Order: sequence, then C-alpha cells, then structure tokens
Amino acid sequence: MTSPNINSWKVPEWHTDFGDPYLEFSLLKEIAVFIKKNFKRLDVYLECIEEDGYLNLEVYKDANKKGEIYANQDGSRFKISAFIFTENDEIECHTFDVEELFVFMKFHFTKL
Repeated sequence: MTSPNINSWKVPEWHTDFGDPYLEFSLLKEIAVFIKKNFKRLDVYLECIEEDGYLNLEVYKDANKKGEIYANQDGSRFKISAFIFTENDEIECHTFDVEELFVFMKFHFTKL
C-alpha cells in the first residue's frame, strides 16, 4: 500500500498482457484527487501488485476501510467499480462514466 500522499505515487510497471498501467493509474489518481479534495477526513491509498497487474484504491476513515475502487479496461474504455462499506452494508457502483462515480461518491461518502 502506498502513502496517502497522492503526489508520491508512481506509475506501476507490469507486462503488457495486463494492459496499460499508465491509463489505469491516471484514472485512479484522478478519482483519488477528487476524494481528497471533497472529503478531507478520508485517506486514499493506491494498492498495487505489479506481478499480477493489480491496481486499486482503498479509502479509509480513522484507520477503518470505508471503500475500494477498481478500474478495469474493457476494450477502449474503463469500467469503474466502487464499493463503499457502511456499518451494515456494502454499496456498489459500476459505471463507465467517472462523473457518475463522482455523484455516487458525493452522496455516499458524505454519510460516512
């Protein structure tokens, strides 16, 4: 897991069979910047396993995991999957539209 300092994150290096790490990294970084800008009390970490071509965001509040966000390449675009963990439930959003994801996060992260 990386630092919550988004500016210290680096693009992973992995085999091309796993897709373009720069595109996936850039999208997840854009989402992380949105979270940090709009939800100051949340920390965002980049989880990366280069050997497996695995990359996702983990969202924490007070050291408790509150969400995970993935971006999986589907042809020429990315499908974004977000999972928000509440005390009693897991809320999901699956979209190709980052703006739709931002609306989802604004609604649900505000309640955390």
